Amino acid sequence: MNKDILIFWLEERYKSIHIIRDRVHTTSIWLLWILLWLSWTIIKIDLIFSCYEKIFFLIIVILSWIVILFFYYFDLEKWFNIQRNIASKLENKLWFFDWRDSLYPETWKNSSKWYFFRNNYILVWFWFLILITTIIIFI
Repeated sequence: MNKDILIFWLEERYKSIHIIRDRVHTTSIWLLWILLWLSWTIIKIDLIFSCYEKIFFLIIVILSWIVILFFYYFDLEKWFNIQRNIASKLENKLWFFDWRDSLYPETWKNSSKWYFFRNNYILVWFWFLILITTIIIFI
């Protein structure tokens, strides 16, 4: 296969990976600001709700997090892994792993551990828990 074609497709995979990472990062930042604003607003206003209303708000918050997690983050992570696997195959064809002082470590070839997604999940989970705690305590 022509080396230039492989390099072109590898560049396309890298662009896709960066776009997906940027989407996850941007969405996480927006979510963090929204959750922070909601928590601050709940603390600022002096409303008292009944237990049922609190449960209702908690259910809405938990359902929204589940929807965001399963329908957005997990889908992006799936596409990220697909793009990364294709890029790894292209890197292998271009001999990025095949010599003693290779460009990439051999562990990258079939690695499925990408902490970027896990760290974003943890960060957003933390702020959702802050919002849940705020709803329970201050409303």
